[in-house]
Amino acid sequence: DKLSQAIALGVQLGAVFEGKISNVKDGLGVFVELMPGLTGLIHMSALDGRPPSQFTRGAPIRVRVESVRPHPQKGIQLSLSMIV
Repeated sequence: DKLSQAIALGVQLGAVFEGKISNVKDGLGVFVELMPGLTGLIHMSALDGRPPSQFTRGAPIRVRVESVRPHPQKGIQLSLSMIV
């Protein structure tokens, strides 16, 4: 599955990616495409107080992997990366 492939490709805790915002959901957060076919979520609690509406679909964004969860709640949790 895609999550297993992600782990094999280096999507691990603390990894930093230059992704692209693929979707913005008020009340949930910002979805970021890390690589083709692989998306993670910056939950609104990790947006540094900014509402999801301040983020633009298609815009580049630097993110850090906070967790990679296998089954049953599989997914990649992200945070904004302040690395310059």
